[in-house]
Amino acid sequence: EMFEVYNGPSGESPILPKGTFPQKSGVSKARKEVHSSGHWHRSIHVWLINPKGELLVQRRSEFKDTFPNRWDVSVGGHITSGYGSRDTATKEIKEEL
Repeated sequence: EMFEVYNGPSGESPILPKGTFPQKSGVSKARKEVHSSGHWHRSIHVWLINPKGELLVQRRSEFKDTFPNRWDVSVGGHITSGYGSRDTATKEIKEEL
């Protein structure tokens, strides 16, 4: 699974200035490398709330490489190189629910 790497903010602040967006670096790297090196990459989160206002959460697998056994959003996933956020959200909803 390959992810497009994005250029993060320059300088000491991990926050981009208002109105700016990360830019593609032109490089794709494997999931493990992106996570271990801290490269910026895209992901999606879907928050599901029922009519009573209750949020659906899930516990991550103990075998996840990041934040195992922790509570997480209803649906989440990485955007694979060449795919968009809506396509990824649809795919992840089908996989996780």
